[in-house]
Amino acid sequence: MGSASVGGSPAGRATVGRASVGPDGSGPGGPGGPNGPGRGRAGAGGAGGKKKTSKRTRRRNIILAAAALLIMMSGVIVVGGTYYFDSVKMPDALPTPAQSTTIYYADGQHQMAKIGDQNRTNVGINQIPKYVQDAVVAAEDNTFYTNQGVDFRGIMRALVNNVTGGDREGASTITQQYARKMADLEGISYARKLREAVIAMKLTKDYSKAQILNAYLNTVYFGRGAYGIEAASQAYFHKSVSQLTPAEGILIAGVIKQPEPADLNNPSASPGYDPAYGLAQSKDRWGNYILPNMVKLKFMSQADASKLTYPTDWVKPSADTMDASQYGLDLPTGFILHQVMAELSHQTDVKALANTKTLKTGGYKIITTIDYNMEQDAIKTADDKVKGSVMSGQPTNLQASLVTIEPSTGRVKAYFGGHDGSGLDYAGIYDDPVLGDGNWTGAHFPPGSTFKLYTLATALSQGISIDSYWNGAPKVEFPDQNRTAKSPAGPVTNADGAGDSCPANTQPVKYVCTLQMALQKSMNTVFFGVGDVVHASNIIDMAKAMGIEHLWAPVPDPANPKSTIDKRFDLANYTGAQLSPKYFGNELSIGQYGTTVLDNATGVATLAARGISAPSHFVEKVYQGSNLVYEERLRQTNTAQTAHLTQQEIDDETWAMQSVIQNGLSKNKLAGGREAAAKTGTWQYGNTAHNQDGWYAGFTPQLATVVHIGSRDPKNPIVKWKDDNGNLKDINGADLPGTVWKTYMDLASKGMKKVKLPDPKHVGDATKGNEQSPQPQAPPPDQQQQQQQQQPCLTPPFCPGQGDNGGRGHGGNNNVPPTNQQQAPPNG
Repeated sequence: MGSASVGGSPAGRATVGRASVGPDGSGPGGPGGPNGPGRGRAGAGGAGGKKKTSKRTRRRNIILAAAALLIMMSGVIVVGGTYYFDSVKMPDALPTPAQSTTIYYADGQHQMAKIGDQNRTNVGINQIPKYVQDAVVAAEDNTFYTNQGVDFRGIMRALVNNVTGGDREGASTITQQYARKMADLEGISYARKLREAVIAMKLTKDYSKAQILNAYLNTVYFGRGAYGIEAASQAYFHKSVSQLTPAEGILIAGVIKQPEPADLNNPSASPGYDPAYGLAQSKDRWGNYILPNMVKLKFMSQADASKLTYPTDWVKPSADTMDASQYGLDLPTGFILHQVMAELSHQTDVKALANTKTLKTGGYKIITTIDYNMEQDAIKTADDKVKGSVMSGQPTNLQASLVTIEPSTGRVKAYFGGHDGSGLDYAGIYDDPVLGDGNWTGAHFPPGSTFKLYTLATALSQGISIDSYWNGAPKVEFPDQNRTAKSPAGPVTNADGAGDSCPANTQPVKYVCTLQMALQKSMNTVFFGVGDVVHASNIIDMAKAMGIEHLWAPVPDPANPKSTIDKRFDLANYTGAQLSPKYFGNELSIGQYGTTVLDNATGVATLAARGISAPSHFVEKVYQGSNLVYEERLRQTNTAQTAHLTQQEIDDETWAMQSVIQNGLSKNKLAGGREAAAKTGTWQYGNTAHNQDGWYAGFTPQLATVVHIGSRDPKNPIVKWKDDNGNLKDINGADLPGTVWKTYMDLASKGMKKVKLPDPKHVGDATKGNEQSPQPQAPPPDQQQQQQQQQPCLTPPFCPGQGDNGGRGHGGNNNVPPTNQQQAPPNG
């Protein structure tokens, strides 16, 4: 290597090709060459030259090694980075964030409630005004339309801050913010930031800027419990995002940076940009940051920007507003929500709606059948917590419930089951797996004399005329039904003795009158006799055909065989013959066995529709976005086909029901001479002289409404009401329930056309009663003068002075359990 010559080569050059290398690595004769070390001559520089050469060699080797290492590390970084980039998996499509499902009244405008985990309603980018989109870009990411998903300057700034101890969270682009939410990347770390950046770059590669911005605007949090731009628009301005002005859009865009105070207990410390907490901060960000950025980015001209003023129409947040992710469950309409969820989750037309999770978080707009005005009328009439209602000031244990159904469609127009929708529903039952646990819950009550409507319908369907004659004595024994003086239940009696019985002066048999009069005066002895003739099994089939879905009967308690419990029977699974006489005795004919207010209203609506029966339902339409995904199916049947109950026979029953109002308490007649038909009902508490249930069931051609009043206090089941003088009285159907019914129906019918009820047809066989037509008799002396001016009045449709019904046909003391109780079937 110096100036040695090898093999005669010129001085200063080495001909390596000629050298021979020994086994030890040296040349021939030693490490110096063939003749051993030192055989050549030293060149210029001698030993000092060798030292300098060694330093240069080491330096060069270090540089070469460092370069090689850097190349190797770069390769590793490239390979590793590529591997990491490829290892970050992306979904096949941008995920749809969970939304709130909103429930509306029938008008589609008034919101009833909202359910879901987050208050969010997704909207398409075309529903968001361009100036609102631009405001968000100007507020959050000026380079959005030009960057590749990541702001590298922002990353370097974050790196410097982290090294120098500054703010550890660097600025994120809109795409990075969305990536963080999409991948649920929480916390502050290099790993999170790196993954966020990779996802953002992949999003930019796979999706358009419009798609990314749309997803971001449906995801980001705006405070006030509002997720997404649509919910934010409702929360801050009570309008849809499509209706926002440019100034309002800028205000909402400014909220994103810090939508809520850092400490709600001390909001002034760091208020954020919600104007309700940080008005000055909101105005500053609106006018000194976002608006100038919009001009700088050429989203608007300076002239247009100068015309804008900070909006003052923003609304203050409220704990009980519609801004919450879920509201309305504890209102009186909360029970409607449960009915809606039960109905949709059990329908089979749209599978997505039957999914309990997607039904709650799928962003559906559910249009119910409930009329907004009628529902408000029901609440302000029947809710004892509402000042000025009929129930206000009544004993605290009283609980009213009310249901209105539109005849022939089955649409529930008003539903009141109590003041607190999170409590017990006194108007019906439901099995809601979305907002409840999926188990049946709700209340049922003995319908009392209102169930005589189904007994009468059964008789008419069997050809028994409304003009047929029956034994209506104050007390009647029925040996074949084990109702005698010696039986535990005793004979059947009328509640007010002779006052609620047929006239005593008929001959040759006393106490004989028509079915019409028996319904008007609500005679237990007559209708128990009718049930004995037509059979309880057929009454069950008739009730089922008219819309009754559930009946309750006592069965032995498995935990205590000496006592009984009420068991629900779904009539869709049974025929009447399968249930009676095994579980239901003839007491069914006078209303001993439980049902719901909703079911009773459905049956009454069938009468109002002259035999057209439609299942009661609460949902009319369901939308997802602008798409109609579900619509009610009106399943109408005609009792003429399903139960041999013709329109003419129903007209006769309606005529008899009219007499309940016309010859009953005048206070229950509807305003303006509007025609209506009704039936009262009451049920007595055990063997006491007091009552536990009061009912009023009636209809006009347009509306069928049933009212029930009972007790919400299990320790105080007796219901007494206060009259106008403050006196406590035992309840009956015509008094307080009748007042609720009449007050509500006048309000609900206001503005409706007055429609006459049909005339009676007097069809059927008048000889099919259990008594013969009585012979005319001279009236009592005090009526002789009156009778001289009119025809004799034995059994006409409306007999003045023959009794006012008064709801006194309330089962008397007949509400004892039947003696034929047996074990319930599996499917009760």
